[in-house]
Amino acid sequence: MKKIGATVFGNENKEVPVDGFGLDDLVVERVRSAVSSGFVVRRIAADKSAFNSYDPGLGMFVRSDKAGAIVRQVAGQAGCKRYVVVIKGIRQGGFFGIGVMKGSPLYNMADIYAVIRIYVHDGQSFDILKSGEGSISGSNFMTGPPTLRIDWAQWPEPPEAANNPVMRASTRQLLGNVLDKSLPTLLQSQ
Repeated sequence: MKKIGATVFGNENKEVPVDGFGLDDLVVERVRSAVSSGFVVRRIAADKSAFNSYDPGLGMFVRSDKAGAIVRQVAGQAGCKRYVVVIKGIRQGGFFGIGVMKGSPLYNMADIYAVIRIYVHDGQSFDILKSGEGSISGSNFMTGPPTLRIDWAQWPEPPEAANNPVMRASTRQLLGNVLDKSLPTLLQSQ
């Protein structure tokens, strides 16, 4: 959760667990709908901490070998043709992952945002075949991160109140839209 004050001194960040939102299952569901018929999609159970050091880098700084080694270890003997990894992305302004942002009192609005990166690994070499930033418009370069405006009154106070049905549904809606727009390009001819 990110709260932007009238000045920089009023800014606040708070991380709140949302395990009950079912976001991992939503990712599997959207990958399943994005691949061609005839492919089987399954979720590989992994401890969330297994991906703490997963950092493939970007552009010319891609480090596929380290990321591939992590995916290889998590995959074990799964024997899949491709592995899809969805992680928190980061944007200028300190937006990362999935969250909710409330503007200053002058802004009087709140937005849910979904800043993610998607990586597709080969099932044999575990090299990264394709990667991209999750987007609704095809590119976030000029538009900023994907957001969904919510009513100012929906801002969870205290932050732990974010675990409610309205925030869950809104977050799943936004992430679903981002995945539906981003996955087909990354998974075509896979």
